[in-house]
Amino acid sequence: MIPFRIMLFCVNFLMIFLTSSYTNPLIGQPMWEFPFSNVPEGAIIDVDIDDEGNIYAVSSRVVSNISEDFSVIYWNGQEWETLGPVFKGQQIQTIAIKGNEIYIGGRFSEVGGDQVVNVAHWNDEKWEGLGEGLRFWVYDLEIHKGEVCAAGLFDSTDDGETDLNGVACWDGENWYPLGQGFENIGNGFGDVREVRTLHSNGDILYAGGTFSRSGGVEVNSIAQWDGTHWMPVGEGLSGQVWSITTTESGEVYAGGIFEHALDGAFAHNVARWNGESWHALGEGLRVQVVDLEYHEGSLYAGGVGLFFGVLNEDHGVAQWSGREWVTVGEGITSTVRSLTVVDDLLYAGGGFLDRDSTVHVLATWNGSTTVSTQRHETPPNDKTIIQSIYPSPFAHVTHIIVRLNKEETVRISAFDVLGREVVKVFNGTLPVGMHEFTLDAAGLMPLGMYIVRVSTEHRVESMRIVKAN
Repeated sequence: MIPFRIMLFCVNFLMIFLTSSYTNPLIGQPMWEFPFSNVPEGAIIDVDIDDEGNIYAVSSRVVSNISEDFSVIYWNGQEWETLGPVFKGQQIQTIAIKGNEIYIGGRFSEVGGDQVVNVAHWNDEKWEGLGEGLRFWVYDLEIHKGEVCAAGLFDSTDDGETDLNGVACWDGENWYPLGQGFENIGNGFGDVREVRTLHSNGDILYAGGTFSRSGGVEVNSIAQWDGTHWMPVGEGLSGQVWSITTTESGEVYAGGIFEHALDGAFAHNVARWNGESWHALGEGLRVQVVDLEYHEGSLYAGGVGLFFGVLNEDHGVAQWSGREWVTVGEGITSTVRSLTVVDDLLYAGGGFLDRDSTVHVLATWNGSTTVSTQRHETPPNDKTIIQSIYPSPFAHVTHIIVRLNKEETVRISAFDVLGREVVKVFNGTLPVGMHEFTLDAAGLMPLGMYIVRVSTEHRVESMRIVKAN
């Protein structure tokens, strides 16, 4: 019998060979492509690709008449096929691949008649459990320093023998805790502790979700594991973190459902940590960010219909240009749950529509992974001036951060909604670089909305702020 992986590799190689002589007239024109058939009555929840380029996914598809049955799928070059027998439970939530080893997590109890509790491994012949499994939902799996780590709603291994508190790693024989895990006290959402996402960056493992403490240390919604303890990332974020990614230089991007960083910086559903403080990315994204992907200078966000900037449109994928959020090509609408980049090709998985309103579950962006947008691209020496204004709403004092690419005369003022100047913050010449100013509204600004305007010799930028009690 031909081993499964050899057969799959041969099929993929044959498909590449058969299509290599075909010339696509649109090659060279960046666009979304939809080379994959759909999953009947389902959408892709997560997707990953092994070292040989084979595509695996977990889907919400029901594969039998029993509503609790579902499976892992793979692309055979022409259509989706199931990998092994079906699972019984509620849902497979996540997939992670280490080399050519496939791991999945979610909420399930049985596969092929065998008990497998919420986390499983494909051994090239069948699905098998990892030890006793994990008690309750597994939301994310991540490969960290060669080991499989899990995040979720579980509090222990399924036998109750090992306390884990939402995060654990598998050493090949046993699940072991990372420090004291997490707890959630006073961070909203009913004080339920959920660890939603993990991201590995070298020796550091990041965790995001809904939690407030680890071992008595405040780690609001995002934390970093240094090998011994969970440590805070600044003062954390105000809501749920669903996705984390990092850059080559170690900057951290977080996405999810939140209004601001707890150090006061406004950051609507997406934020950047530069090693010292949290910063906004433009006006942020107006709905939940489900996944973030960073690749060679480009940051992508996927979510449930991303309304962003002044584009009052429904897009499943947005890209940060360095000064604003823009569409990727003509955009794909509705829900994108998973983003990954392999060999400079961006894959988007979910359940969404193309420009002709055709439903798809997986798409690829064939353009460069640098910014490609339908909007005017700003020249590299003409970046956004206003970087952040925090906090907003504010009671008495807020801070205005601006960036200049050359020495210029700058005027910074606050105006009321009738256009009247109420506070003069600064008027003078500034050198190249970042500058922070304090707007003290005591006795000058009643409660309400105001506009901060920053003017230079060449441009004017404005941002709304709110003064509250």
